[in-house]
Amino acid sequence: MKLPNGYGSICKVKGNRRNGFIVRVTTGWDMDGKQIRKVLGFVSSQKEGLKLLADFHSSPYDLDYKDVTFSQVWIKVEKILEELVDKDKMSYSNLKGLRSAYENHCKTLYNCRVLDIKYKQLQDIINNAKNKHNNEELGYSGKGYIKTVFTKVFEYSINEYELPIVKNPTERLYVGEKPKSDKHIPFTEEEISILWGLQHIDFAKTMLIMCYTGLRPNELFITKRDNIHFEEEYFITGSKTEAGKNRIIPIHNKIKHLIKYFLDNSKDAEYPFASIIDKFNYGKFSIASNKFMSEYNFDHTPYDCRHTFSTRMKQAGANEYIQKRIMGHVISDLTESVYTHRNIKELVQEVNKMT
Repeated sequence: MKLPNGYGSICKVKGNRRNGFIVRVTTGWDMDGKQIRKVLGFVSSQKEGLKLLADFHSSPYDLDYKDVTFSQVWIKVEKILEELVDKDKMSYSNLKGLRSAYENHCKTLYNCRVLDIKYKQLQDIINNAKNKHNNEELGYSGKGYIKTVFTKVFEYSINEYELPIVKNPTERLYVGEKPKSDKHIPFTEEEISILWGLQHIDFAKTMLIMCYTGLRPNELFITKRDNIHFEEEYFITGSKTEAGKNRIIPIHNKIKHLIKYFLDNSKDAEYPFASIIDKFNYGKFSIASNKFMSEYNFDHTPYDCRHTFSTRMKQAGANEYIQKRIMGHVISDLTESVYTHRNIKELVQEVNKMT
């Protein structure tokens, strides 16, 4: 079959090969007007060759990258990730997790052309992944790192090399159900002391404020300057539930200077806590949190601060209903729920029972 000039060619190769036809495509012309052709691939029939040419012309890509391997793309991806870590846009512990996933679970893909890698190969690697320390099945988090490596390699291949991958195989990968966890471990008194020793660090300041107010991270960051009544020792904020909205948060004596720091150093910003720590976006805050916890060996999440407040208020013998009101919990007791006007002085008095 004669193909249009410059379209490409399909030729039988010598020998008894399973894929006995070579498909070439014209990529340009030299100074003498001769076609410059590159090999598109080997196929088993002319029909397959025509389809290969048609697919290429419908979505051309740089043939210099058609043989790029998984490991070659990962090297490019890793450099980008390292730059993100340097710019504090990604935690180093996250990068370590991805490197570990690549080194321990992706070896069979190192020399595979990205174009040849199929969904089943990737899913099998995830399904069969073992913990290198005890040879047990890898957990949800570990499998998640493997999937992220696969995703980033394919995204780079598609976006940067423009490889003709019509269906990204990583989109269907399954790592299992995320384990449900109600595990919130309060900070110990020793850990609270360590946080106070780190109060010169802005992130430690936010952790201490949350430990002494019971606020969630987003509730702290959406607190407006106009709602902070410093002299009266309270501010108004809250979110998530009807009981949690616009609630009064008493300021504990020990964190007054921390609140004042954010007010004085946020340049009249509407959201003083968010402007200083620059983590109004929770994703960014999560990165900063992981970095801080890792650097100072805390096995906690920011939400543990809220649990710490609850635990320490109970230990201090604070009024149960006042604690619920501060934390924005629904109060089921009818008598207490209709008594809505606990005065500020009483709230401050109860919260200061914590040491």
